[in-house]
Amino acid sequence: MRAQPDAPRRATDGSKAGKAGPWLHWLVADCKDGSTASCSPPVMPYAGPTPPQGNHRYIFLLFRQSAKGVVGNPHQKRMQWDLRGFLKRNKDRLGPVAMSYFYTQAG
Repeated sequence: MRAQPDAPRRATDGSKAGKAGPWLHWLVADCKDGSTASCSPPVMPYAGPTPPQGNHRYIFLLFRQSAKGVVGNPHQKRMQWDLRGFLKRNKDRLGPVAMSYFYTQAG
């Protein structure tokens, strides 16, 4: 899973998401051998970063899936993605493994 909390720009000190954030860039599930090439069709297809200006954080979250069939939201959208709701709906299917993030600077 890849998300950007600072869309379209960072809010205040970064402790809150931007007006459009978090922005979901990619979500895959049901991977057979640990590689993204073996996953079922994406829950949310990949959309690369296109920050309009300023600093932006990008967050990668990796979960171990203990049961098939991650529960998405039928009205899921990239903008203002409900990460908490997603984790709550999948609390019996997903366990945290790793997290990483990086910053970008747009002109």
